[in-house]
Amino acid sequence: MDEQYTELERKFPRIIERIVELWNKFELDDYLNEIMIDDRGNRQGFPEDVASEILFLRALHGYHMRGANEAKPNAHTVWINPEYSKPTNEDKD
Repeated sequence: MDEQYTELERKFPRIIERIVELWNKFELDDYLNEIMIDDRGNRQGFPEDVASEILFLRALHGYHMRGANEAKPNAHTVWINPEYSKPTNEDKD
């Protein structure tokens, strides 16, 4: 048994290739959701160890992408940034 590869890499190399292709793109979230959720009703599902790896990668990618977007305003920062602040009465004149 080759210890340098994960079960996901050994059993599903095409999925790994797609994950690598989509890394740093928001489309990866959609792809990971698509392969984890059976919307056709006829999929067998992944072995537990592979499913755990996919869920870990989904969480890791989400954390990574949130860090990549820290510069963009969000619901918590939008009103404290002068560039995005609410207009005042002075701005309407």
